[in-house]
Amino acid sequence: VGGSYKNNTVKIAAAYEYFKNPSALPAGSAFFTGQANGASPLNQSLNRGYANAQSFELFMLAGNYIIGNLTLGASVSSVQYGNLGTAFLNRSARLNNADVGLSYRFTPTFSMGFGNQHYHQLSSSGDYSLSKRTDLYAAAGWQHASGNSSIGSAAVADIDNLGDSSNNHQFLVRLPIRHGS
Repeated sequence: VGGSYKNNTVKIAAAYEYFKNPSALPAGSAFFTGQANGASPLNQSLNRGYANAQSFELFMLAGNYIIGNLTLGASVSSVQYGNLGTAFLNRSARLNNADVGLSYRFTPTFSMGFGNQHYHQLSSSGDYSLSKRTDLYAAAGWQHASGNSSIGSAAVADIDNLGDSSNNHQFLVRLPIRHGS
């Protein structure tokens, strides 16, 4: 369930999700196993230890405030993996996150954004419009992980669930062209 509010300068949105038995088998039958090819957020080390969770719960609140060409944004979220089984003494795991960022539109066709997400991550992006339907997009991100993963090993970096790094830091660059209808 979710809802949002928007006027000329303010956008606020909230969402809540709850899934019972998110890892039910067979593949294609539940939230974490919904992809027939087996793709899942549980494939990466950050969440792999929570595969036995009896429930998955997410709450998120986000907002933007526009001041001229500047957009300020922030969000908070909380994820809970419920009843993790006997290996975790039937306890739950909660992950809380806060993000802040800003974006500035230099011209009607060029904007840049900056953010600093939890998990020790810095990112920057730029967008240049070639036409109403086509733009060039560039983004770069650096992440440093610390502590332990859900499976008890040393945490490794993993920007946007694109795949675990071989160590605790990762750098990512994206240079796509987007074309829409």
